[in-house]
Amino acid sequence: MKPAYNILGPTLEYPKSTLHELLEKQAIAYPKAVALEFDNEKICYGKLQEDINKTAHYLWSKGVRPGQIIAISLDRSPDLIASIFAVLQCGAAYVPIDASYPTQRFEMIIADSEASYIICKSTKNDLSDTSKNIFIEDIIEGRNDNSSKSLDLTVQPISVAYIIYTSGSTGKPKGVQVSHLNTINLVYSMGVEPGISREDKIFALTTISFDAMVMEVFLPLLHGGASIVLVDEETRLDGEILLEKALKDNITMMWGTPSIWQILLDSDWKTPLKIKALIGGEPVPLNLANKLLNLCSELWNIYGPTETTVCAFLTQISKDDAEIAIGKPVANTHAYLLDEKGNHVDDGEVGEIVIGGDGVSLGYLNRLNLQAHRLLMTFLLIIIKCIYLVI
Repeated sequence: MKPAYNILGPTLEYPKSTLHELLEKQAIAYPKAVALEFDNEKICYGKLQEDINKTAHYLWSKGVRPGQIIAISLDRSPDLIASIFAVLQCGAAYVPIDASYPTQRFEMIIADSEASYIICKSTKNDLSDTSKNIFIEDIIEGRNDNSSKSLDLTVQPISVAYIIYTSGSTGKPKGVQVSHLNTINLVYSMGVEPGISREDKIFALTTISFDAMVMEVFLPLLHGGASIVLVDEETRLDGEILLEKALKDNITMMWGTPSIWQILLDSDWKTPLKIKALIGGEPVPLNLANKLLNLCSELWNIYGPTETTVCAFLTQISKDDAEIAIGKPVANTHAYLLDEKGNHVDDGEVGEIVIGGDGVSLGYLNRLNLQAHRLLMTFLLIIIKCIYLVI
């Protein structure tokens, strides 16, 4: 039996590649499979890849280059997905900014990230004095003038793929830099557990500035033809409409905070669905979990800070659970339980979780003092207070 202070996740091989290259392989293997559904429109993998390639050529013509940071402020739509992968294909990193963010937070992220460009709607023409706007309307109009082949550009897997800003609840918001490899490790780990197949259809309803959207987008698109059903904001906030859409579209997997799941429960949800429910972002009340277990085929608790690429721990919740735990580390992840002095705690004692492994991100953007600390600790990016951990 492993000691309580040292918990290791399973070892798993995954491609040392990039997110956009892996999607292109899926598009070649399953060109006619449906990748995205939105507003009664279905877009197959082949068409999505074509739009990505044309968008990448357009961005390149406007000056987007490897190593740059590109802000994306669009509502959930196929154009958002194409823009994300096009930025990656250019070798740049994207910063997702919710289109509904107040001006102060928007300007803070733009200034702190030093974004070179902002991809947005033309109605937002006064977003920044330091970044150039690239309007999505112009991208769409200019696609037909660009090549449908991908850019002839090599992007290193260790490159930054995206930057997610923390809420700032413990101080000034910080931009967490996550690499292609960090994300691919997560996607392949979750492909095994909780698992995904070609037949799965996943709701994408998370705000783009919340890192759970990484699961909603990259998990299905990088796994053999599974599809995403993009949800508009009005539907997301109306439990009855959302529940009706889940039934109509035969959704098989959905992530949500306890608050989102409660909205569904409050909408007179009585008929059980063959859906794999993923829950996280907040502590999970036991009574909420028990209600969901009566209505879903599976329920999984997803836990992890942004600094460790969305999810560091997960566990399947069952009706026999007396309390909701965070579970064990995902693949290629290890955790230690330490006391306040950094020593291993004994079995049964309360400690702090120290997380290491392939999910630990590249650190905070423009925070050299924190970067130095990360290099010294090697495996430690953040220490999270914890009450218990199930072994």
